[in-house]
This record gives sequence, C-alpha cells and structure tokens, in this order.
Amino acid sequence: MFILAIQNQLNQPDSMLASAQKAIASGVPKDSLGASLLAVAGPALKKAQDSKTREDWEAALKASQTVDAVVPSAQSKFYIGVAAFSIGADAVAKIQTLAKGKKDDQAKACLEVKAAEDAFATSLIAMPAGAAYDKATAGTIMGGVGQYSEYVNQVKTALKCK
Repeated sequence: MFILAIQNQLNQPDSMLASAQKAIASGVPKDSLGASLLAVAGPALKKAQDSKTREDWEAALKASQTVDAVVPSAQSKFYIGVAAFSIGADAVAKIQTLAKGKKDDQAKACLEVKAAEDAFATSLIAMPAGAAYDKATAGTIMGGVGQYSEYVNQVKTALKCK
C-alpha cells in the first residue's frame, strides 16, 4: 500500500498497476488494493469530463478497464460505463453531421455507427454492476443508451452500413 501511495503521488499509473499485480500474486487481498488503484482511473475520468474530447474519454475507458482487470469493483465498472457511454455519444454527434453529407461522409458515418454500437455495448455490460456505485446516474446512462441506440440503428439501416 505504501508503494502504491508513493507511485500515485509521483503520477506513475503504470507502475501502480504493475505493483498491484505483484502484490496480488504475493497474496495481498484484492479488495485492499481497489481504492488505491482507482486513483489511476479517477484522474483520467476527471480529465475527460473537463475536456469532453473523445481521446480523453478513450484514455479514461482504457484506464478504467485496466484497473477493473486487476481489481474489479462497482466503481471501476461505473467508470467504464460512463467513459464508454461518452464515447458513444460523441460518435452519435459525428454521425448526425456525417450522415447528411456526401457519399464519402456517409462511409465515415458508418464507421461512427460501429464505434457507437461498440461503445454502447461496453457501457451496457458494465453499468448494471456500476449501479451499485451510483444507481441514479447508471439508470440515466442506460436510458440514454437505449435512446441513442434507436437512432444509431435507424442511421445504420438508412445508410446501409454493414
């Protein structure tokens, strides 16, 4: 725990994850490491919330999935669900612009359709467990996925995306 705290203060998330994996292999209970490892995903999620860029949401998703792979928890699942949903919402915004464009733009829209479908599927898988962390937000996100998914399916059919 001391090593993880130092690595967190030095902003060394990769080292924290490696140290946690070694600790688990040595017999340290996973649940005692969970809160420390969420220090890796939390700042990435905060940065994405502030910038609202897809790249930052993708980084937050990756960090959350990495933490979840080592020490799964309701909070890590929640972070995965939020990040994936935000990636999907960004894809939907791009779809709305591209679907109205030229043939070339419509092909790009189909790529965004696939990105949205993948992101929403990831969110729907993670969010039920994440609801134990924040039930209200999880419910809102799951409802949003349903609404966005209807639109994505309509565009997919209209553009004949594969």
